[in-house]
Amino acid sequence: MLDYLYYKDTYGGEMTEGEFTKILRCAYDVIALMIGKEAASANSEPVMRALCLQADHLSRVLSENVIKKESLGDYSVTYDRAAGVAVSDISLSGEAIAALRCAGLLTRWA
Repeated sequence: MLDYLYYKDTYGGEMTEGEFTKILRCAYDVIALMIGKEAASANSEPVMRALCLQADHLSRVLSENVIKKESLGDYSVTYDRAAGVAVSDISLSGEAIAALRCAGLLTRWA
């Protein structure tokens, strides 16, 4: 499975090791949902890249509060998710989807 050294040195990720470790399991689960557990566990370059892309996407989703709507009377704010695709309320990285599709690994999704 993907490790922090690959994420940092090969992919060029910017999360700390602690942040990466916390979010990797969720990123793996999302990728496994798309391509199956066996394929998601492969140490192939496209899968590891997709895992990194999904981890970065989830990190952004969890840390960014993009304002979608604001009101003035009795002040109200509505936040929007970071850009991506949501399926069953799971935020997917469009870049990860593209990477898997280009590698011929995306069989369950359009």
